[in-house]
Amino acid sequence: MIIMILQLLVGLVAAWSAWSFVAMELNYKWASSMGIPLVRLPVDPLNIPWLLLGPLLWRFLDRIVPFSFGTFGRYSRRGWHFHEKANSHLQYGPAWALVTPRDVYVYVADPNAIHDMFTRRGDFLRHIKMYKLLEVYGPCISTATWTDWPRHRKILAAPFNENIMEFVWDESLNQTRDMVLSWTSSPESGIASVAKDTRNLSLNVLAATGFRRSYKFRSSSQPLTDEAGTYRDALQTVLDNAIFEQSKTQTSSDRSAPKGLTVNEIFSNIFVINFAGHDTTANTLAFSMLLLAAYPEVQDWVAEELREILKNGDDVKWDYNETFPKLPRCRAVLLETLRLFPPIMALPKYTNAHPQHLRIGDKTVIIPPSIGSDGPQNCPGVKFAQVEFVAVLACVLKDHRIDVVREPNESFAEAKKRTLATTEDCNLELLLRMRNADKIRLACKPF
Repeated sequence: MIIMILQLLVGLVAAWSAWSFVAMELNYKWASSMGIPLVRLPVDPLNIPWLLLGPLLWRFLDRIVPFSFGTFGRYSRRGWHFHEKANSHLQYGPAWALVTPRDVYVYVADPNAIHDMFTRRGDFLRHIKMYKLLEVYGPCISTATWTDWPRHRKILAAPFNENIMEFVWDESLNQTRDMVLSWTSSPESGIASVAKDTRNLSLNVLAATGFRRSYKFRSSSQPLTDEAGTYRDALQTVLDNAIFEQSKTQTSSDRSAPKGLTVNEIFSNIFVINFAGHDTTANTLAFSMLLLAAYPEVQDWVAEELREILKNGDDVKWDYNETFPKLPRCRAVLLETLRLFPPIMALPKYTNAHPQHLRIGDKTVIIPPSIGSDGPQNCPGVKFAQVEFVAVLACVLKDHRIDVVREPNESFAEAKKRTLATTEDCNLELLLRMRNADKIRLACKPF
């Protein structure tokens, strides 16, 4: 009996392997018409069993096998985009494709071509299947179809207009002042957890913007409380009221296509706003603090701008309209951090039902129908995140510096190397984040 089961399993594995090989070769032949470098990968990145078992398998193989498995080892790991960085494009050029049994993925690193993809929204569509993980409660702006997306965008973009940016700016400054006060209370032992503190700050800014009520910043070293008005309670209040309002609309309307959002869409979009508006900014702030500690000359460069622009007042009097546009160096730190450590490693699209011509460098590539590719997508909360980040950075660096707490007999060069190694030790689940940011203790000291 056991032998029969083993034979059956071996047969199933052999059949699956044969099918995968044939499907991959058919996709390879289909993709060859593009005339760009192609790389075979026998396991698709979206294969569910592989998504679950792949990390465990690689953790085991890396311990016992001394070689790297070639392209399979490079591209079958979760988060390979981050570890590869620009190496694949340096090897294959501005456009190349990964061919799997399931699909063909085209990777583009040409700015003009990406801009072209971005403007041709009807030709290069959002790859909805790759965002299905965000449908915790139902369809949302990230998973909406091309025809349905404007309905989500119209409603969700309304709160993220220029009118609220002054509030975001002021609230970010208030939260950062409290955070800096907490950080400077123990300069020798260092900050308990920069990652958790930036997360708390970002949560408070998002909650205050949504409810127009500020909540006091609490550092990771302070005990948790059960006080009323926590972010979780506030979010539940939004959900309850949103459903109440939507249910009234639904009971009084017919069954025609909704002009607003359904109950499930409200749930799902609130989740996405919470996820995208909080985790992405918090992670970027955490990365930036470690990077700034490793490069104190960049702190001095930013502080030089702050002293010039803010020489006539303290941070309490910083006016958003007067100050924010004059801080390009703070925004440069944000953009450089995002370049090195983007929260989302790829922004997938796919071609519509017709072949698409795409100019890449000095050649024109014809991408077949329904082929995946990577390109940018606009985010309704991008200005929100920029304003929050710049306010936090300006408030921290105007009168303080971020240093690495060194280990006994450790030189600055050694501390820098240890810090940068921590930023490179990342995992990718929904977002890119450091595995253990708290391995590095930072200190905030008056300058």
